[in-house]
Amino acid sequence: LYDQSKFYDKALENHQRALKIRTAVLPPTHLELASSYNNIGKVYEHAGNYSTAAAFYAKAQHIRNMASSAAPRFTEERPFG
Repeated sequence: LYDQSKFYDKALENHQRALKIRTAVLPPTHLELASSYNNIGKVYEHAGNYSTAAAFYAKAQHIRNMASSAAPRFTEERPFG
């Protein structure tokens, strides 16, 4: 909401607060952390700070990749019935 109304400082403050809480209670590969990093990246992007936005997007993608590789894989197909 704040970043849509161009209150970037307030939006960034809120997203960083959420990230701090999530970092304290969630494992490092949790997708909610990726969401927080992505949200911070969006604020920086909307504010025109593209290099910082890219760094936060990269952190989010790294977590998504780690979470994806840690997910169980089903390699054997079994028929129903």
